[in-house]
Amino acid sequence: MTYEEIQKKLLDDDGRPCLTVPVVLFLKIILDKTMTVLETGSGRSTIWFARQVKEVISFESQEKWHHGVMERLEKEGLNNVIIHYDPDYSTNSFPKFEGEFDVVFLDGADGHGDRVAVMKAGHKFVKPGGYLIVDDSHRSVYEEGIRVLRGLGWHRIDFWSYGYKSEALKLCLVWRRPK
Repeated sequence: MTYEEIQKKLLDDDGRPCLTVPVVLFLKIILDKTMTVLETGSGRSTIWFARQVKEVISFESQEKWHHGVMERLEKEGLNNVIIHYDPDYSTNSFPKFEGEFDVVFLDGADGHGDRVAVMKAGHKFVKPGGYLIVDDSHRSVYEEGIRVLRGLGWHRIDFWSYGYKSEALKLCLVWRRPK
């Protein structure tokens, strides 16, 4: 995807992330301006989260996406986002990162094994009472990561719905860490 195509995709939207409607509605209920979000894979969700919460920290592996999202954030005057650019964040900088967040949103990291590595590390960043959200959980390649998360014993909510601007049925899993 070219930089121009990324800019068009970021600008040609209705202001919501590329998530299913039930997940967006759920997030609108739980999010507020005191919360912090840790995200893998920056894009429309980064911009949307920045409008909803106090701070967003995102990891991005594609340089063009990193620049495109940073430019869009600047144009909108959203200065509550830090995006870490690292082509190998799933095994490099993300697992070594420190902090606790109200919401950890795992998207991006679509390379073979990359999303599973992020899923295995992501739960350690969730505050007690916070949420871990894994988009596109219907993909069979993520089953190993889902097994790890299932083993935590956290409450799980399955959101099955059709994808954003898509006819494909997809699953977004939400886990809530006990308080």
